[in-house]
Amino acid sequence: MTLDQLLMLTTVIDLGNVQAASQKLNKTQPAISKGLKQLETQLQINILDRSEYRLKLTPEGKQVYSHAKRILAETDILQQVTTHLSQGNESEVSIAIDGAFDSAQLTPIFAKIQNKFPHTSLIIRQEYLTGAFNRLINDEVDIAISLKESALIKRQPLDYLYLNVQSLITVANPNILRRHTNLTSVEQLKSEYLIMLQDSGSLTKGFEFGVLDGQRKYYVNDFATKKQLIVNDVGWGKLPEYMMQTELDNGNLVIITPEGNENRIDIEYYAIKKKILGPIGTYLWQTLAKSFG
Repeated sequence: MTLDQLLMLTTVIDLGNVQAASQKLNKTQPAISKGLKQLETQLQINILDRSEYRLKLTPEGKQVYSHAKRILAETDILQQVTTHLSQGNESEVSIAIDGAFDSAQLTPIFAKIQNKFPHTSLIIRQEYLTGAFNRLINDEVDIAISLKESALIKRQPLDYLYLNVQSLITVANPNILRRHTNLTSVEQLKSEYLIMLQDSGSLTKGFEFGVLDGQRKYYVNDFATKKQLIVNDVGWGKLPEYMMQTELDNGNLVIITPEGNENRIDIEYYAIKKKILGPIGTYLWQTLAKSFG
């Protein structure tokens, strides 16, 4: 059984007769008839009902035809993929995105990549704190969307592309203001749980920034969980501004500004790369530049 025989079978059935298939496939009618007979002999079943002018499939032939269509479709995809790769295109491109960055801004870019290069897989990793940058310097991703780790960039030959500024803002459930009617200092919140995000990287290992001694803490590993806990009055902490606008508008969250706490952090985000990218990675980088430039 060959792909050529399967193609002859599906073409004959799709067009209804050997003559039409002969013209489409640029093969003689005897060659097609012989190929179909050989296929039936090899499979030891009757695929075609030849009792009428228009060839029809036998019950067994319907199953063979269905599988043949699938095999030919998969073969066509395989040929496209191998052509794509033989041109030097990557089989996959990976990008790590900091969780405080509004990734909805990237969705149209990813859709463009998918439509233009359907045979390249885009691997998207969401990381937290130094995680995206850490993935990049460890050669685990091609591009990172991260804040500019200035102390480390001096030691790394990196290229970076400015994107925009995103903000982290300290918020809490309104009930916290009922428990602390005159909230002026972060010291007053020691008895409340500070919901802290764990670093998915290793660059802050052993460090906690802006945390008072004796502060009660919960640790989570993503912003969705952190937001859920804060909305439900389990604790307080910083959330990305883009993530909580609805809750601020409907009063489920309030912004708090106690002294002694960095209540708003504006983060400059960059697309960062460490190595020379392949054609698809380069296209992604250039598209980021056009979209945010």
